[in-house]
Amino acid sequence: MRDLGRLGLRGPLFEEVARPDLLALDGFTRYVGEDYAGAREAFLAAERCAPSAYHQYMLACVAASTREVEALLSHARAAIRGDPAYRERFRGDEEFVPYRGDAAFAAVVELTEGAER
Repeated sequence: MRDLGRLGLRGPLFEEVARPDLLALDGFTRYVGEDYAGAREAFLAAERCAPSAYHQYMLACVAASTREVEALLSHARAAIRGDPAYRERFRGDEEFVPYRGDAAFAAVVELTEGAER
């Protein structure tokens, strides 16, 4: 039988539900505080626990803020594939203003559902 430790059945529940949210909260707090390396680390950890379009979007925000264009494009693609509603965030949020004239960024943001580029 598996040893669940002192948390008993709550341990797996924490790992599945609460931990990704806490990591994402930590990432957001670090992002707002301009600790981009810490934010990246926290969002990557959250993504490993529970993949989500939000984590990918926030990783794109971090990449935009640190001018890592390839990472920005990769995370933007993943966010839009995960939830096409994020396309509007990429079009409207201020983090992405410097990239709006970039053809590669425009191509990713304009991707239609299911398209590959």
